[in-house]
Amino acid sequence: MSNVEFIIKELATELEVFNSKNAILEDLCSQIQASDVFTEEEKGETLRLFEEFQKKRNSKIEEFKIKFDIYQNKVIKLQEKIDIREKVMDNVRTHKLTEFANVFSDGHEALKIELEKSKQEIENAQ
Repeated sequence: MSNVEFIIKELATELEVFNSKNAILEDLCSQIQASDVFTEEEKGETLRLFEEFQKKRNSKIEEFKIKFDIYQNKVIKLQEKIDIREKVMDNVRTHKLTEFANVFSDGHEALKIELEKSKQEIENAQ
């Protein structure tokens, strides 16, 4: 598993935790707000904490969407192109057709650079 795939998987795991807590906290917050056994200060603080939790959760969801979009629409597609090109280039090398290999080398390197930039974009996205 690459570092980028690890990042995506970690974010997905974090979101699972956020989502499971969200249902519990939402129910708890509703119960507290509807009850007369809690003070207004307690209700207010509970609501504030729940809203803070929601902001963190929403931020994590947005981060996941951004990174997953880059992964799905750039990284995977670039990797597929590189893999196909490498098969062709290996075949060209096997048959010692270096003049054909030279045709592909610049474009191939450009794709690899673009792939690395996309991976870095995922690692740096917030």
